[in-house]
Amino acid sequence: MKLHETQFFSLGAPQSTEVRAPQLLLRESAQRHLLNHTTTITRTAAYWKDRALPSKEAGVMYYHARTPTEVGATSASTIPHLPLPFLTATIMSRLPPLPRSELPPAQQQAHDDLTAFAMSAFGTAFSYTRKEDDALLGPFPFYIQTPEIGLDTLGLLAKFSKLGGLSVEARETAVLAVGSVFQAGYELYAHERVALKATTLSQEQLECICSGGKPKDLGEDCQAAYDVATHLAKHPGPLPQELWDRSMKALGKEGTVALVHYVGFYAYICIVLNAIDEPVPRN
Repeated sequence: MKLHETQFFSLGAPQSTEVRAPQLLLRESAQRHLLNHTTTITRTAAYWKDRALPSKEAGVMYYHARTPTEVGATSASTIPHLPLPFLTATIMSRLPPLPRSELPPAQQQAHDDLTAFAMSAFGTAFSYTRKEDDALLGPFPFYIQTPEIGLDTLGLLAKFSKLGGLSVEARETAVLAVGSVFQAGYELYAHERVALKATTLSQEQLECICSGGKPKDLGEDCQAAYDVATHLAKHPGPLPQELWDRSMKALGKEGTVALVHYVGFYAYICIVLNAIDEPVPRN
């Protein structure tokens, strides 16, 4: 089976959106939830001030502070989503997206294959190409640097999708839990939207997971997936026996194996996204 023939989300045709916002976990749907939480942090204000690039069209960006002292606030009520006008800038990936015409021949073929894969796998769930020139976004500019490895990596994801025992709800719960630990904005942006289209998880549940919380009303399988994924992504050393046993009970052996595959894979994806400082598309 060719890579572009694999289908495991089947959500329709691709949709493009200009990339203009930085990796700040600023998904529109998550903003409302984060207004009531003051423990999620992405980057310090000084970091973004140093990274700001001039732009005539960029809009105001926001910073969600962990403590009042980090931004000089005097009370917790002033913390959530403080606007920082001096961050009015477009933040670019360390591997900026390039249109196909500007890529060397070997990378042009990889561009075509990766685009076909994204179309087949994710459809219109989120933006993975730039509107004006179809340049690839997300982890794809990284994969294009080593085309064979990039295509093999996504081929592995396609094989994971054939594993049994793990519901799409449990899978996306684990993927978002990993993204929350790594604070990988693009991963959270993309898979929150995948989950909204492909699962029965509510927007409130997804917002909670994306902001580092565990919804109280998750099913048993999603609870196990969340706890296992969060522990493996956050803590060194072996997974506690209690979590392994809970996963085996809720998901079975097949589902637990699939879960660990997804946790490891998306930890890798998050590391890639954080290494290149991939921005979140502005929708």
